[in-house]
Amino acid sequence: MKPIKLILIFFISCVLISCGFHLRGEAVLPSQLQTLYLQSNNPYGSFTKSLRRSLIASNVTLVASAAEANYTLRILSEMISTTSATVSSSTNVKSNRLSLAVSYAIYDKKGQAIVGPATVTTQQTVTLNTTQLLGASHEQQQTEEEMRRNAVGLLMSRLAAPQTVQQLEKTVTEATASSHEQHSPSPQKPHGR
Repeated sequence: MKPIKLILIFFISCVLISCGFHLRGEAVLPSQLQTLYLQSNNPYGSFTKSLRRSLIASNVTLVASAAEANYTLRILSEMISTTSATVSSSTNVKSNRLSLAVSYAIYDKKGQAIVGPATVTTQQTVTLNTTQLLGASHEQQQTEEEMRRNAVGLLMSRLAAPQTVQQLEKTVTEATASSHEQHSPSPQKPHGR
């Protein structure tokens, strides 16, 4: 019975690997983004640290300066907004709708935006007990952290999306064409007699 289970586990593993299954947080990014400079106004913030971990898990080499990479992933902003969803005076329960919007863009070495600016957004409702302020604050912080992790996943998906690949390939094609135009000799005019 054991050999059959092992064969079944091996077969299922092969099927999952062949169909492109990856653990959460890992994305297959375009080859152009395998060496990347990550720039953020809040480089030690929770979102940026989580994004850095996800990029590294996806085999991206993060370099120390924009000069070392062909592309820069710039986190332009990270904004959390809260709107009141419901309030119940009899039970001291309050529901808040939290929204997290992260704006980003990919720039080339010349500082031209290749992708974006674009925004990924995630929302979640958190229910708080207003009589337990400390617990309510902790609950909201945990929800915000979860939203940041979700936003990282959304951003990684956008970076791996076919549209991103097309934009990057278009840029490489245009750069190659421009390089050929600059290096090709100009046609000679025939001299008249």
